[in-house]
Amino acid sequence: MKKVHSFSGYTLIELLVVVAIISLFFFLALAAYQSFNKSQALITAAHEVKSALRDAQNRAMSGEKDCSTLELSGWKFTWVASGLTYSLQSCCPGGCGPVACVCSPATTLKTYKLPNVDGITFYNSGQVFFKPVNGLAEIPAVGSELCLKSNSNTSYKISVSTSGGISEEKFSASIDCTL
Repeated sequence: MKKVHSFSGYTLIELLVVVAIISLFFFLALAAYQSFNKSQALITAAHEVKSALRDAQNRAMSGEKDCSTLELSGWKFTWVASGLTYSLQSCCPGGCGPVACVCSPATTLKTYKLPNVDGITFYNSGQVFFKPVNGLAEIPAVGSELCLKSNSNTSYKISVSTSGGISEEKFSASIDCTL
């Protein structure tokens, strides 16, 4: 009588196919995660910029100043195109405002830096001047919109109205940053 050997298990080809499929899913998930991480970095940077704008507005409305003896003209928020930094400045009398925007004396309270992820930079330059007491914004004709862009062609726009309202348009490849 002959013995019949039955082998239970998988062939090498079957194992290679399973490993290939698992590897494919892993690399697709990794690519999706990296894309998600870059978009979250842009959103976080935009929220930090928006928070600094609100900080400038709140400081102006409360009358907080860094000038010891002079009255407060307002708070100025400034950013530069293709730059990684933006600043918050208190301004005392002496020609402050959106046209003359030379605050003398001026005190830079803080300079902020954008995260160095995916080439996030400001697309445009500009400044916003918040007046004390009412928090209204003086904005030059150009520059009332801050636009952050990344290397992955996504952008995030923050707008400041003359009434002091700060609004945002979440990132998208379709946001027009050509101000």
